[in-house]
Amino acid sequence: MGIDAPAADQEEAAGERLMPLFWIVHEGPQVFIEDRSTLLYARMNIAMRGDAPASTFVEAHELDEKIAKKIPVRMIGRALSQREAKALLKRIG
Repeated sequence: MGIDAPAADQEEAAGERLMPLFWIVHEGPQVFIEDRSTLLYARMNIAMRGDAPASTFVEAHELDEKIAKKIPVRMIGRALSQREAKALLKRIG
């Protein structure tokens, strides 16, 4: 199921967040959306899960509240496919 699929959970966005969201890019490119208190913890979480080694980190951005509300919950805490990342960029654009 892609980001453009009309699934019920598709529209369920992050809403009110207790922790910031980070858009994190690793070589590949691999894109992750992580919710942790700091960028350091977000990057460590990716490495500890074994999703990407810390040495492949390229860049990261903390998403402001307005953009974070547009991120579907199902996209948080995992690697996004290139197709999902491109579609998400259009959505939050």
